[in-house]
Amino acid sequence: MSLVFYFSSMNSGKSLSLLTKNFMLREKGANTILIKPSIDDRTHTISSRLGIEEECLVVDPLTNIVSMIRSNVSYSDIMPDYVLVDEAQFLTKEQVWQLSELVDHFDIAVLCYGIKLNWQGQFFEGSEELIKIADKIVQFDTYCKETGEPALFHIKKGGNGDSVETGYEDMYETVSRKVWRQWYNERSR
Repeated sequence: MSLVFYFSSMNSGKSLSLLTKNFMLREKGANTILIKPSIDDRTHTISSRLGIEEECLVVDPLTNIVSMIRSNVSYSDIMPDYVLVDEAQFLTKEQVWQLSELVDHFDIAVLCYGIKLNWQGQFFEGSEELIKIADKIVQFDTYCKETGEPALFHIKKGGNGDSVETGYEDMYETVSRKVWRQWYNERSR
């Protein structure tokens, strides 16, 4: 069993990939649990822009994920084979370590999907910790429309100065490091 972090930029199909993986695992008889952080509390589902959607457990920053999984199991008597986490960048450092506990002590494979950097070019707390302790890190390819280079950075085109504003995906543009650096330097003047 392992802790895996799949990362890419916004709008690169991470949620679709998670939902596809969940479908394939369940087709093969695996028991899965889906989780997402409460920062996006509009629904209790994980969904893709293609319209695929699945129910999930929602965790707030104080949720102990190990306790939550264990209490969920007490209702079904079946430990999950896999835990799949969407928007993993919004997990706390402690929650990332709790996910590693699921792997190390309960033999549950944990697959996390998220973004590495915020629009200011800084690590999200959950992403930074996943990069430090994950058994495997996988970057999904996505490209900058301006340069054709890999795009892992985001330009924020409106809103306030907060590092995170959810529900406004059209407010962000995914770009290459080169384009982001030019934009960020001009913005900082």
